[in-house]
Amino acid sequence: MLYEDIADSVAPAKDALYSSHAKRAHCQTNDHKSHRHLQGEPAKDSEGSQLLKTKDERRKFYDKIAPCYDLLAERSEQPIRETAFDMLSPAPGERILEIGCGTGHLLSRVAESVGEEGRVYGIDISQEMLRLTELVVEAKKLSSRVELVRGDAVSLPFDDDMMDAVILCFTLELFDSAEIPQVLAECKRVLRPDGRLVVAALSKEGRPPLVAKAFEWTHRHFPNFMDCRPIHLERSVEEAGFIIGADHLEHSWMPVEIILAHKSSGEDQPLRTAKTESMKLDRTDKSGSQQGASAMPTREQVHELR
Repeated sequence: MLYEDIADSVAPAKDALYSSHAKRAHCQTNDHKSHRHLQGEPAKDSEGSQLLKTKDERRKFYDKIAPCYDLLAERSEQPIRETAFDMLSPAPGERILEIGCGTGHLLSRVAESVGEEGRVYGIDISQEMLRLTELVVEAKKLSSRVELVRGDAVSLPFDDDMMDAVILCFTLELFDSAEIPQVLAECKRVLRPDGRLVVAALSKEGRPPLVAKAFEWTHRHFPNFMDCRPIHLERSVEEAGFIIGADHLEHSWMPVEIILAHKSSGEDQPLRTAKTESMKLDRTDKSGSQQGASAMPTREQVHELR
């Protein structure tokens, strides 16, 4: 069953959900309109993969699947988001941006961590995703510290050196290959010196060849079904001028790479890089203890890398 088919089947539930929430969230939701980025010709990446038509058609696609997105993806993505959250290690008073905030579960956790003095910004191309995020934020009484923006990460509507950290989970691989450097350049622009970047994405590193080839073939020929593909994440982040501090590779049915990097302050000393790798099915024994010497960095180690 395609994403669109599932979305059609839950449309009545979506209408009931929205009508039951008469009180709107108090998040400031801005419509960052940039027809130059949100519309235009269909794109192909450098390997010939057809992306989801125009940006406007992609926006409509995510508007349609938003009500069932958690059903489709949250179970598989949630463990990765947990690891990315730990690597981000948000602190009270920080300003943090999530690009591709989706249905708001990670964003709300970050908002809880930054406290009343902090500020969390979420940007997404889909207004329906942002509406779901509003509901989550409102339910947790976090509206006063959250601002949501509909827009495109190729042109972020934020000031230079504004953010302490930026996080993207399963978002960067949705962009055309030519746009990935632009998105990372925008992340670098809005980060303060020494600001942190955390990215989780499907990775071409250590990939099972047959699975990866099947995945990429499906993405190339049926982009409305498979809307993303694995990318060379570490190389892209380094080429954007970031300093990588930790690199974690998670193996499941497809490898997922999670990177913690920093924007250079201009006076950087080489950072100690923690490279970790784990197999999803072998991370804990029956007693719940972690196996192997390649565990992901602890929160204390992440703070040390900062």
